[in-house]
Amino acid sequence: MTQYKIKMPDGTEFGPADLDTIVQWAKEGRIAKAALLYPEDGGEPMSVFAQPRIASILGAPPTSHSITPEVKQAKSSSGWFPTGNPLSLWGYYISVAGFLIPLLCPISLIMGCVGMVRAIQNPKAKGFVHGLVAVLFSLGSPAFWYFVFAYALA
Repeated sequence: MTQYKIKMPDGTEFGPADLDTIVQWAKEGRIAKAALLYPEDGGEPMSVFAQPRIASILGAPPTSHSITPEVKQAKSSSGWFPTGNPLSLWGYYISVAGFLIPLLCPISLIMGCVGMVRAIQNPKAKGFVHGLVAVLFSLGSPAFWYFVFAYALA
């Protein structure tokens, strides 16, 4: 009777064992659907589904080569918000508020500059554009208020 070694998808090997023993292992749930049978006589390796007795126990063949497919982790944000660079993000928000409260402009200018530097040093942190907008808004807000007061007093 032909003896087989079984190689599981994770690399573990069982056997050699005869076909009756392997059928028993399949009934016990010890054989993965993606496992391969290696005949001891040096024949070509084959899927466990090549043996009808094992195939009837395991059911349909797997649809992929891997038992556990890779699952990509979802990001916590879409990439628009620099969650790795909070100074840049907060500098942006404070600079927008600086149009209402001009005293916030120096704070947002500093936070925007530091945020841009951090974004350049670590591109994965992102936030360069938020930092740039924070700098531009913090410089533009005093000019905005200058023209508002100049127009109001004229």
